[in-house]
Amino acid sequence: MNSTSGEIFRILLREGRFSRAELAERLGISRAAVSAVTDHLLKEGLIRVSGIGESRGGKPPVMLSMEADAFHGIGLDIGSGRCLRALRCNAAGETVERMELPFQNTFGDILEKSTYLIRALSGGCPRARIAGICAAVSGIVDRERNEILLSANFPLAHHRFADRLEEACGVGVRLENRSRVSAECERYFGTAKECGDFLFVTAEKSIGSTLYSNGRLFPGWNGAAGEIRSIPVPADGGILPLEQALDESRILRLGRNRFSSEEELFTAFEQGDPEAEEVCREILEAAAKGIAVAVNLTDPELVILGGRFRSFGALFLREFRKSLNELAPPLSGRRRVVYSAAGRDGALKGAALAAILLQTENVRILSPEGRRSSRRAHHKT
Repeated sequence: MNSTSGEIFRILLREGRFSRAELAERLGISRAAVSAVTDHLLKEGLIRVSGIGESRGGKPPVMLSMEADAFHGIGLDIGSGRCLRALRCNAAGETVERMELPFQNTFGDILEKSTYLIRALSGGCPRARIAGICAAVSGIVDRERNEILLSANFPLAHHRFADRLEEACGVGVRLENRSRVSAECERYFGTAKECGDFLFVTAEKSIGSTLYSNGRLFPGWNGAAGEIRSIPVPADGGILPLEQALDESRILRLGRNRFSSEEELFTAFEQGDPEAEEVCREILEAAAKGIAVAVNLTDPELVILGGRFRSFGALFLREFRKSLNELAPPLSGRRRVVYSAAGRDGALKGAALAAILLQTENVRILSPEGRRSSRRAHHKT
């Protein structure tokens, strides 16, 4: 796809139906230029006519939308300490099938289980319909080399994971940081849809964050912006890195293993259980003080808590919002603090979304005769 067709594709994916006139206005180009591109996309079967819109005084406009079954994408999430998860979605971002497998935290087992998941999901539809595969990983990703540079909790760094997964599956694999694809999921389909300045923070086995400013990702010098895991916060009567302070097993140990899950613990907190309140107040203080550092530095309009955070419940969110506003007071009083729409599925859905977006970046739909996408195309994205 050229840049104009890619922009049209992304607009339709994110916002649904548009007329040619609306697309021309959004892109700042002529109606004739939009018509030329959309006619080509219609001919290729990538978009479709989806009805007639409301008239603004003239002839009612023809509305265009994504052709949902034009192709599929596969997303893989490597970030939970319990299981590997994978999802196949269609060109409209709708889930077609999802799978998960328990795994051992070794490179060999992660590679083997990832290969199985991709093969299983690829086999559910003709190979000609797979447009891309993306693996969302916990760590720092070199997008030029399609390599993992650092992964504190998984043995993935500098092992050519994408290349070896591609060799095993016969399909090109793109690597992305899981916090970033989670943030993209929120930007396309969730709570950040109408916001260009937001901080997304996710908690799973790792803690990560992503910053958007004026609608653009802030990557940092080496692409490592958002690594807040090592920010020191109060915990255990001393100081711990934020990631250790918010570790799920540590939180349950603080509750003397009375609770089988964080959700049960934070539900007890909402119900006034004294022991649960003591634990949750400590977690609340650590989370607020750690995230306040990032908020004070970046001044976002919106703060989104993703991953495990949503299982902490409504009371935690209210108290966190209050603490954050005290530690990082907004000058205008407009800052919002919300849970992510996708919750713990954010990275999985975001990886599948990234696989779909490969179609907008000059990566051809894979055919049975040429199943490997160009590795060069992966590295340039």
